[in-house]
Amino acid sequence: MKLNYTQKLIASLVGYSCLLMLFTFSIVWLMIEASEEDASAGASAQTAIAIALQHSDEGHNTFVTDDYTVYFNEAELPEIIRQALTSNQPEALTDTPVYVGINPANQQRYYVVSKATGLGDFFIAEFDDMVFILMAVVLATLILFIMATKMARQLAEPVVSLTHSVQNLSAEDTQFPTLSRDDEIGQLSRAFGNLFNRMQAFALRERDFTRFASHELRSPAAVIRGNIDLLKKDGLAPEVTHRAISRLDAASHRITLLINAFLYLGRESERLDETKVSPLQKCDLENIVNLLLEHAGEQNRERIQWHVASLDWNINSDLLNIVLDNLIRNATQHSTGCITLAITASGINISNAIDNELEQSRQGIGLQIIERICELNHWGYNVASNEQRFTVTIEIAPFTSTTST
Repeated sequence: MKLNYTQKLIASLVGYSCLLMLFTFSIVWLMIEASEEDASAGASAQTAIAIALQHSDEGHNTFVTDDYTVYFNEAELPEIIRQALTSNQPEALTDTPVYVGINPANQQRYYVVSKATGLGDFFIAEFDDMVFILMAVVLATLILFIMATKMARQLAEPVVSLTHSVQNLSAEDTQFPTLSRDDEIGQLSRAFGNLFNRMQAFALRERDFTRFASHELRSPAAVIRGNIDLLKKDGLAPEVTHRAISRLDAASHRITLLINAFLYLGRESERLDETKVSPLQKCDLENIVNLLLEHAGEQNRERIQWHVASLDWNINSDLLNIVLDNLIRNATQHSTGCITLAITASGINISNAIDNELEQSRQGIGLQIIERICELNHWGYNVASNEQRFTVTIEIAPFTSTTST
């Protein structure tokens, strides 16, 4: 039968405690019996000698008690004992203790011989004590079993609760119910909670990756498809072919930037230090904006008023490219009026007119990408709107300036 955690804990507590009690009781009992045996042996010997001396004048050569035999004549001694005494070999009498004394009545020697008992006699004599010890151990084990059962259930309760919490988790849960404990079980519960939060964050990043990729890759994919169809036609002018190849090159480059950005967004926040940054100045940023406006189309380009001030940033230019592209696309897609783009040393500010309340509430998935990038880079991100204008402000300089410490 397979035991669970609680049953194993009970069995271990009871088993080890029972063995410890049995060992302790046995040692204590043997020590007590040894001391009692020595004391009783000495007392019995003295009693036997006293009684034997009182009857020595009756002419008896031996006097027998329950534990000893007193010999008043050496010739009456058993052959083995007499030979050991006459040959002066007391080591031969280790199994049969012999006491030699002088009878004060006649100044003759007497010999007191102990009746040695075997191991079987010992167990028979101490049977009652052994039964008592065994019953005490059984009773103590029963009491200990009851106490260990209660203790084991109390100790296993947080483990059982943690198991139920893990088993009852569903895909809809957003938080792991941790235990408010300061012991190892509490630490394990919080470790499970942290793992659950990381898994939830991973699943969220995976969903975002799918949505972002679907949103962002659609446009460059359409550009590539359209220009490939164009290049399949015969008799194209060289300048048309050149523009188509340029658009293909720009679209493929944009796809590469997007894939790198999405891989960046899919990272855990603890790994963002691996991101490569480089110095970026006004002229570099103007080139990025010009390229993005060229892709926005002539009609949208005419609506955008933009300005880049003098700046000196240390930033990931690919991510900044994604941010600016989404800001411009979001503004052009959700308004028909004038758009203002201002890039200063402190950050980016873009504002577009709101045509109606519906457009005010529909600002697209592009801003979600921007917010995620700002969050991972610790950039300031703020969205403000009123009845006329929708404004997005990104504060970058305090976190990316090459002169900041």
